[in-house]
Amino acid sequence: MLPILITFSVMVASATLIETALSFMELGDSNTVSWGRVIGAGRELLRTAWELTTLPGLLIVVTVLALKLIGDGLLGTWASLQTGSPPPPSTATSV
Repeated sequence: MLPILITFSVMVASATLIETALSFMELGDSNTVSWGRVIGAGRELLRTAWELTTLPGLLIVVTVLALKLIGDGLLGTWASLQTGSPPPPSTATSV
């Protein structure tokens, strides 16, 4: 089950980037809302309303990065289960 989750997280991140790029180039469905379409529509207003392109762009970066980090974490856990070594310690500090 874990290899499927790892592959799923990477594939969703890739699909997000592909869909965003295609809709930015107006190759997607014009009846759906997409981050790429929002960024593309905000190009004309970049000087006066920069947040129309910056905020969706930041959300794309955060989403793809989060999915990638989840996949990397699952891959590390899966590798440690395969080798029999304990998982790496958490970097979170307790108070």
